[in-house]
Amino acid sequence: MKAAALVFAGLLVLATAPALAQAGIDFDNDGRISLSEFRSARAGLITAADADKDDRVSPAELGVVTPQDPALRAGNADRVFRLLDTDRDGYLSRGEINVAVDRRFRSLDADGDGYLSKAERQNWKAPGQ
Repeated sequence: MKAAALVFAGLLVLATAPALAQAGIDFDNDGRISLSEFRSARAGLITAADADKDDRVSPAELGVVTPQDPALRAGNADRVFRLLDTDRDGYLSRGEINVAVDRRFRSLDADGDGYLSKAERQNWKAPGQ
């Protein structure tokens, strides 16, 4: 279950803007991505996905921003959505997404220094890409 949540969290960050995985979120141009930069990119994705501006993401809204992802097309989207929807209200809140994406950052930060180096970002892709 945790692996599915990590995959999904990565998809949340990457699905709408593949350039984010490269230099697009290295806001201070230091060659590394901090947790703060990672969180800022996530906030933008949540805003982009939240079509009705109710500060939560429905399965339909998520499907619009991630339709090309192989992992979601393979039928995992519903299962992963349910896993992340910890309060079982049928929506992903900012809090639920924040927990999942923070977990994703920690899984990518192999040396635990609080930054994603270029080498660590090479692992920053969804399965099937």
